[in-house]
Amino acid sequence: RHTSLCISDMRRRDTQRLADLLPQVLHDAELEQPLAELRVVRAWPKVVGQMAASYTADVAFRNGVLVVRLTSAALRHELMLSRPQLIAAINREAGTTIVKEVRLV
Repeated sequence: RHTSLCISDMRRRDTQRLADLLPQVLHDAELEQPLAELRVVRAWPKVVGQMAASYTADVAFRNGVLVVRLTSAALRHELMLSRPQLIAAINREAGTTIVKEVRLV
């Protein structure tokens, strides 16, 4: 005797929430690190605010180092004094402890 299986029955049984599957898919596709790096770069204007971000010429992240090129020497000096707080705030915004150093150039 042949038992037919309806596709809608199969979908109901195999249904998993995307939120539950996504971390494993990202891990398997080796996308966790690139996404974390993107979150770090995008966190910069949120952490320093729009005014300070307007003096930012470039933001790059590689090997735990966030390199920020600023167009204002005064702002660079001010931000250098608060680098530990910047690192903590960027990591918090990025959702992971990935930034080890901030270089302001």
